[in-house]
Amino acid sequence: MGLQLEERRQSIERRVAELDRRLAAWRAEQPPAQERIAGAERDREKLAGELASLAAPVTTSGSVFRYHLAEVRESAGSDAAVAARMSDYYRRVNTYNREAFRDRTPAPAAPGSAHYVGASVCASCHVEADGFWRGTQHARAYQTLATQFKEFNLDCVGCHVTGYNRPGGSTVTHVDALKDVQCESCHGPGSRHAESAGSTELIRLRPEASVCRGCHHAPHVADDWSIEQAWPRIVGPGHGANSRPLK
Repeated sequence: MGLQLEERRQSIERRVAELDRRLAAWRAEQPPAQERIAGAERDREKLAGELASLAAPVTTSGSVFRYHLAEVRESAGSDAAVAARMSDYYRRVNTYNREAFRDRTPAPAAPGSAHYVGASVCASCHVEADGFWRGTQHARAYQTLATQFKEFNLDCVGCHVTGYNRPGGSTVTHVDALKDVQCESCHGPGSRHAESAGSTELIRLRPEASVCRGCHHAPHVADDWSIEQAWPRIVGPGHGANSRPLK
């Protein structure tokens, strides 16, 4: 029972922290998003009440123990011998998966629908945006896997390539021109957009917040990570320099 209460308490604390981040962003908007703010404040008040009830002291008798749940991350440090064994493990997983999934090809896009074309096609028109993107961490996402022997790791690759397991996209071994977090990760498959000479009705101009949070979540990012803070790092000249993320 104690473990369940602790897990519930930590879950509520994370939700309260996320609401606080959203409220701070919405209050900074001009004009402030009053309706969203009011709704979030009600949710926060309700969660705060529940959190207070969970924090009430528990009457016990006899022998007891107390504990604290802590998430162990790589930033806590490493042991050289353990790190070497983990690296060897990832090498073996890589070697196995490269062969086991070599015939798994992406499903074709439905007739008449868009498929993924890769950043090189986008760059033929969006030169300035492509130049800015190449200076971001998104443009080096796949290499971070390769240096750790994780490019064929099923738990990792999906967030380091474009169009993973999507029709007309990529798979764990078939990435071709879709390595890294490219244009189409945010804007959707671009073949019809390219074929139409750039019709903005055939592309997603800005990603929904859920697109970003699909990969940027614990334990892969810090607890205080927010889209609002990360946004300036992925937009720039020719690439929505003055835009704001969608909620």
